[in-house]
Amino acid sequence: MSDGVSKASLELRRHLLAQNAVEIVSAMQKSGLQDPVGLIVEMTDPFGKQLVYGILEARGVQKSEIAERIAALSRNAIPTFTAVISLEQAKKTLSLSSDTAVMNLSASRPAGTYWIVVIAAGGNSYSQVPLPTLNSDRN
Repeated sequence: MSDGVSKASLELRRHLLAQNAVEIVSAMQKSGLQDPVGLIVEMTDPFGKQLVYGILEARGVQKSEIAERIAALSRNAIPTFTAVISLEQAKKTLSLSSDTAVMNLSASRPAGTYWIVVIAAGGNSYSQVPLPTLNSDRN
């Protein structure tokens, strides 16, 4: 596992963002959240795996089924999970993975711009995406 700031870990997070951008942006637009944060999670990353288990267990998925999903996905590709949560949920949850998560998520953004966070290879990467169809009144 990478230290999260190596060139390889940054490239993996960029790759996951590129591969999942269309799906996560669509999910953010459909979420109904006023300030959605898109998550793209490498399911074998130590924190990412815990996050996936927490989200899926909260949705009623059994631990054994989650483990099977991860194993099945790992055979052919990088096992990746996407979800949309509120900005406040993101700040609370991602603060457990990074000392700078809340600071990064609190950075100013242009109106109509929202966060996508990629959790992979021992670190987090933060990107902003314009979603003009959402309510841009943020508090």
